[in-house]
Parts: sequence; structure tokens; C-alpha cells
Amino acid sequence: MFDNSGTGGSQFKINTDTNNTQADSSVAMNNDGNFVVTWEGWCSTDSTGVSARIYSSDGSPVGCQFQVNTFTNSNQRNPSVALDGSANFIITWESNANNDTDSSGYGIFAQLFYSNGGKNGSEFQVNTVESNYQINPSVAMSPDGYFAIVWQSDQSSTGYDIKAQKYCSNGTADGGEFLVNSTQTNEQSCPSISMNSNRDFAIAWQSRSQSNNYYSESYNKENDGPGPSCTQYYDIFCKYYEAPLTETPTPTTTLTQTPTFTLTQTPSLTLTQTPTITLTQTPTNTLTQTPTQTATVTPTQTPTQTSTPNQQNPTGTPTPTPPPNAIGLEYFKAEAEPNYVILTWQTGTEIDTLGFYIVRSEQFRYIMVNKEIILSNGNSVSGYSYRFVDNNVTPACEYFYWLVDLDVYGNYTIHGPVKIITSIERLDLLKN
Repeated sequence: MFDNSGTGGSQFKINTDTNNTQADSSVAMNNDGNFVVTWEGWCSTDSTGVSARIYSSDGSPVGCQFQVNTFTNSNQRNPSVALDGSANFIITWESNANNDTDSSGYGIFAQLFYSNGGKNGSEFQVNTVESNYQINPSVAMSPDGYFAIVWQSDQSSTGYDIKAQKYCSNGTADGGEFLVNSTQTNEQSCPSISMNSNRDFAIAWQSRSQSNNYYSESYNKENDGPGPSCTQYYDIFCKYYEAPLTETPTPTTTLTQTPTFTLTQTPSLTLTQTPTITLTQTPTNTLTQTPTQTATVTPTQTPTQTSTPNQQNPTGTPTPTPPPNAIGLEYFKAEAEPNYVILTWQTGTEIDTLGFYIVRSEQFRYIMVNKEIILSNGNSVSGYSYRFVDNNVTPACEYFYWLVDLDVYGNYTIHGPVKIITSIERLDLLKN
């Protein structure tokens, strides 16, 4: 890491899996100094896939290395990453023979992530035209989460062209894929993209047999054609494109979060029952346990529905309740480190599930850990693997965690708790 004067600390290893080759890394940082590193290589879950690791502004890792790609057949390589102002991020890569979608060769795929490393939605295909090879992607993101992906596309009779696709922050495509280069003689390759806070972006690439120069084409959100404000770098072609789509939030259900969740209140519904859990433990700072500890829970607890007077039901008369959400929870685990706790859970099925909240006990108080709901990615046929990192913990303290899942009707289910004790030892990975 380097500061703005160019002074750097000691180099440090990113990957925790050390078997075979780790290569082709990409890094992105936001204005707060949070950064994400992604690379291709062998990991414990995919021998030829894409991995990533999150870091805070002081250079300390936020959790361990994790797998990015969901489709694991054949090769996934050449990743590129970009962050928004809230440290949410997007990673794109090329994937060979993805039989679910693009099976004609290499295609371009991407995955959105929350700042804690949890997946925001599912892996998706970027390129629309699937014939021949689509390779060498690059991605850029504005502070508000708008992003664009550019790649090298084998569609021209004379060689590769440069294609691009714009996206709103919720992952919805803003228009279709479009051709970037105006000159299509010979081969255009190795694109790179950068975006500013106004969502203007510039794309650069190398063009073979054209005076051996590099060409750049600049896109501005306000115009749709060449204009006098075109900035030139070396030999430059310029085009301007209209502003992106007006975004609408996802999900369509509006949730009102409360940062101090106490298990007596949940966004968009009222909880009138606290789980039958007696907390008699008190955090202590004199523990001597080993640095890493895990805890697992599989049982679930479903609260009793009650009817109370409110504006919609002034008399408190019982009203019909939609079928409860049925999530088949396979496990809910916690793994402790000195400065954070990693929470993972796996669902077998998810019926009408909206999303999840994590609740933590702290000195006999219940704290809602995630400020935004973790959206459901499963369905009635298959579940999903979730991961959440709680960074606001103290070493050598005892915590209890609950998983609360909400459905689209306002019903909820509480799972847990899992008990975990954070370890004592602190690791200073960077020394200036």
C-alpha cells in the first residue's frame, strides 16, 4: 500500500490458497481507501476459477479469500474489479464453455457484491452476441454504483472489435451492448475503461496496424455524437452517449430499516415475540481460547402469529395469514477471528423469501448487524450459500448470533443462536 506521497509499506500476500498458480490480478479502491483484489487461479473450491479478497482502508483483510464465480466447469480467468462509494463492488471475467448460457467459447460474466462480500444477486452474462470468443473484460463503476463493462469481441471479418455494456446500480442493463471502435480495420484488442462520478467514461484499447498508436474513445452522458468539448489523447476518436436510464430500486418491496434491532421490531412488520433464549453469559476479556473457533446451528424457531389493533385492523380481529415462508436451512455457522466474525448459511429451498437479517446479542441487547437486508437468491427448487462478515466485534468476547429470514408477506422465522468467542490474538499484517 502507498500513501499519496508515494510512501509504501511492506508487501503482503493476498491469496491464502497457495497450491498451483495464482495470476492475472486486478485491484480497485474507493475514495475511503477500501479496496478489493481479484485474481485467477487454483482455490479449494475451483481449480481454474476467480477468487477475491476484501481489505479495509488500513490494509487489514476483511475475511478470507473467497470464490467469485458460481459456474465452475472449464476455465474462468482475466478478472477485473471496480468499487462504488459504499465499497460495494462488481467483478467481471471471461468464462469458457458456460453451458448454462454462452457455450460457443469464451463469454463475459459478472457478479455484484455487497461491501461485506455477500453476493448481490446471481452471476450474470454480459455479452449478448455469443458467437466466437468474448475475452479480456474490464469494468469501471461510479461512486453511486452505475457501471460499464468493456471487452474484446471476435465478431469482425478482420479480427476483434471492442464491445461495451452499461448497467444501472441494481444490475439492470442500460440499453444493449454496443460497438466502441469506429475503425474496424484489422484487430482491436486489450480494452480498459475508467469512469468518473458523473458516469462519464473513457475506453482505451490497442489497434493493430494503425501507426502502432493507441486509440481512445470518450463517452459523455450528455450528448449523442461528436462535439467541440472532445478531449484528445494521441490519436483519438470521440463519441458522446446520452445519460443512463433513471434507476428504480430493487427489490420492489419497501423496507424501513432500524439500526438498533431488538427482536421486538422488524422492518415492515411488528414482532410481538422474543425467542425463548436466556442469555446468562457476560462478555469477558480474560479468555484464553485458540485463535479460530466455529459454531454451527441447524434448528429453526418459528414465532407465534398474533393480532394486535393497528390502523389497518383497529379491533385486533384475527386476519387470514398467508402461507409461512419455507426455507430449508441446512446450516448456520459462525467463525471467529480477533477483529471480525464470518457468518455463513446454506439453504436447501426458499419459498417466497425476501431476505435475511443478522442479529447479535451484546451485553443483553440485540443489535441488527446488517443495515440493509441480504436479498434472497434461492427459490422453491434450490437454495443458496450466503456469507456475511461482522467487522464490529471485540477480541476475547462472547457473542450470540441469530439469523432472521423474512418473506414477501411479512412473516419471519428466527434461526439460532450460534455462540462464538472471538480470539485474543491480533495480527498486524502491514508494517510501515
